[in-house]
Amino acid sequence: MRIVNSSFRPNVRIEDRAIEFVFEDIYLPDSLSNPEGSQGFVSYEIHTQANLVENTRIENTAHIIFDFNPPIITNTTFNTLSDNCGIVSTVDDIFDSIRFYPNPIKKMLFIDDNENRMFEKTIYDIYGKKVLSFTKNKIDQSALASGLYVLKIDNGKSQTAVKIFKE
Repeated sequence: MRIVNSSFRPNVRIEDRAIEFVFEDIYLPDSLSNPEGSQGFVSYEIHTQANLVENTRIENTAHIIFDFNPPIITNTTFNTLSDNCGIVSTVDDIFDSIRFYPNPIKKMLFIDDNENRMFEKTIYDIYGKKVLSFTKNKIDQSALASGLYVLKIDNGKSQTAVKIFKE
């Protein structure tokens, strides 16, 4: 495991198949008074097990704990290993037929939807600032700086979001 980037330096503990990132004494302001300052992040790389085969699906869920409060459990993301394009990410809800690849992105981001629906897509930086909006399913991302982004997809009735990383 290697930390690629983080908003604060975490202490890291790995136990079985779980990674724990602990951010001590960071004192984030509340999100109502300071939305940008209230956010933190960590991005990391892990090596896959050598015996995984093509199209192996890897699930990831985060449990975020602030102080002594109950955990906030994130949506589960899925990554599918592929020799053709790196990692393909999908989300588990009404948008589950949508695939995003490659992730991390070098230049182009491809979004495949088996049902050929038109969704509004918006990319945000880690501070919540809108970077790009589009409806196309093939987008040139070469102008984006390296780092972590959030891709929000809206079908007019509901929304979902996935993390994407630009190399």
